[in-house]
Amino acid sequence: MLVDVDVWEQLSKQRVGSEATLYRLLQDERVEMSLYSDDGPPPDVERLEANGYLRGDEAIGWTVLAPAYDEMVAYSVTTATRTTVVHRALIVDQVLMPGWVLTEETGAADDAAARLIATAHEIGVDILITERKAVLDTELEDRGNCRFAPPLVALSLIALYLRSAGEYILAASSGFIGTAHRRGFYDRAASRAIPSLDTFIGLAGESVSAARLLTITRRARALFEARDRLALLLSEPSTDDVADAVEATFTHALVDMVASMTCWHAWSTRCCPPQSPLRFGPSGSRRSGKRPPSLRSPSFMTPGVMTASPCC
Repeated sequence: MLVDVDVWEQLSKQRVGSEATLYRLLQDERVEMSLYSDDGPPPDVERLEANGYLRGDEAIGWTVLAPAYDEMVAYSVTTATRTTVVHRALIVDQVLMPGWVLTEETGAADDAAARLIATAHEIGVDILITERKAVLDTELEDRGNCRFAPPLVALSLIALYLRSAGEYILAASSGFIGTAHRRGFYDRAASRAIPSLDTFIGLAGESVSAARLLTITRRARALFEARDRLALLLSEPSTDDVADAVEATFTHALVDMVASMTCWHAWSTRCCPPQSPLRFGPSGSRRSGKRPPSLRSPSFMTPGVMTASPCC
């Protein structure tokens, strides 16, 4: 991840909510992150010490541009961590191309945004996290596999990429981050998105066999797994293979959804008694008899409080 320093400073001030979760997730060992600023790192940033392998003085956790003063190379690009330093170069055309596109789109030159785009492309990050409007709105096609995203979109993308690598992240409003097994994660995702699911299972427990209830929950999990597969495919560059995979995944998910809703409707009709009709008192005032629980009851549509929710 390459993170615009203005976004980083904004995230660092948050204590709860999605931005706090993103701030903590970016510092997690599962995520490689580097900061970027048009003006370079501040003077007080921690820097490497020179040794037999490293020249020293590189800003830890930063990607830094420096003019190259060369006819072909516009800038040198240095990315440093506590253990590694990687040097790259931006050739002139790499900066000119996004600059031309941005000028055409906005009607004004934005050299800083062009350098940011070229840098993200050159170092090969998956996501550039920024709030610069010119960068987020550009239709520049030559960006490699890099996605340009504001913070909350980036949070969803990071969580999606981690799930594709087998890491299922749970996050609480306090910013706490934990992990879950694949099945447990998608169970929570289904329960969160379909609040009546857990109540339905509770009501149906004595009327429907365990095997059928497991089928309901399995189909619910499958829908959210399909959602992740589609999102991941659509985040990749468009090719015929990707298009075929999207079509196949969507078709299977649609069949699964129809089957799930059909079973759900049939079993809910069987296990939930019909509502009692309204009765009227002697004075003509409307009075309702005690109504048995129903899946359509508003109380069943209110999500339960979870200590940690799927980071989707």
